[in-house]
Formats: sequence, structure tokens, C-alpha cells
Amino acid sequence: MITADIHSAADWGANETASMHRMPWRSCIVIGPKGQNTDVISHEWLHAEIQHRIGFIRFLTEIPVWFDEGVALTLDYRKPFLPENIDLTDEALGRRRHASE
Repeated sequence: MITADIHSAADWGANETASMHRMPWRSCIVIGPKGQNTDVISHEWLHAEIQHRIGFIRFLTEIPVWFDEGVALTLDYRKPFLPENIDLTDEALGRRRHASE
């Protein structure tokens, strides 16, 4: 589903970019106004494809979030997600660890 504005996206449970909703019988992709590009659509579509291929229960019990997101990022060339733009210094990782505590 493609939405025209942030309010319509929110009505369907998505943010301004996109969201993929998992259900036992299928997945539903909601594309917000800022997600109407091939990077976002392919990223969300890959989440849905993984679930479709292995099944809802196996997805929930066997696929870690880091894998699901990592695979989806292989199709997503938005600037913040490119490897050269990700800060993996010890200082940045330390800040991230402390933020999650």
C-alpha cells in the first residue's frame, strides 16, 4: 500500500518512510510519502520475501532481527546505510552500548 501523506501512513501503522507488518497468512507493506523509492520498497519487500519463503513461525523463531535487517540492507543504497558512512570506532560503539542500557 502506498500512502500520500504521513497521516495516511500512520493510519496504516507506518511512519513517513515505510513499515512491513507480519501476519501468519501474509505480509503487508505500507509505504509512506518519504519511502516512495526503489531503496525503501526493495528493503521492505525483502523482509516480506524472507517470511514468505520460510513461513511465519520459522521466521519468528529462527531468524534474528540483525539477519533480517542486514539482508534487507543489501538492497538499500540510502546514504546513511552505506558501509562507508557507518561509524564503527570504539568511541561510537561505546556510545551505542551505553544508550541501550
